[in-house]
Amino acid sequence: TKTFFGTINFRIFIAVFITTFIITLSSSLYQLYRSNIAFDHFLSRQELEMNDAGFMRLGLGMERMMRLEMLNDDFRRTIVINTFISTLIGAIAAVGSALYTSKTITDPLSKMEKGIQNVIENRYRGRLEIEGPYEVQELIKRFNQLLDELDNIEAMRAELVSDITHELRTPLTKIQGQLE
Repeated sequence: TKTFFGTINFRIFIAVFITTFIITLSSSLYQLYRSNIAFDHFLSRQELEMNDAGFMRLGLGMERMMRLEMLNDDFRRTIVINTFISTLIGAIAAVGSALYTSKTITDPLSKMEKGIQNVIENRYRGRLEIEGPYEVQELIKRFNQLLDELDNIEAMRAELVSDITHELRTPLTKIQGQLE
């Protein structure tokens, strides 16, 4: 009784998801950090420009200064929202890549498990399709070779039983004839 959380599929999914998500989150946070630095630099340059035109600054009025502050706040909020959106998109991409990677590796292994169950039940006919990563392909090739060898052994056993039956039938028929 295996649980989903104990499977290799889940472990691969978690490993790929965490790795991809950490990279995406780091990238988004770095983008946020650099955007804030660039915006602070922009504001300080704007402040310098306004200081150089001091008489104009006095003429801006309080209403215009408040509008500039609102624009600055809107800009920062937009940066944060875009960072959140890029992190969300990265999380979705992390889930997709994790699902794809885990399925690519574990699907052929699941098929191989079914093939082994067939061998346990003395059904050697089906060969597995070679798919998946290189190591899994090599494992499937070896499994198919094992099935070929089991088929050969089963054919030799059937031939041996047939030969023994034939060889025993002749003397037994003679003995039976003499007894009659």
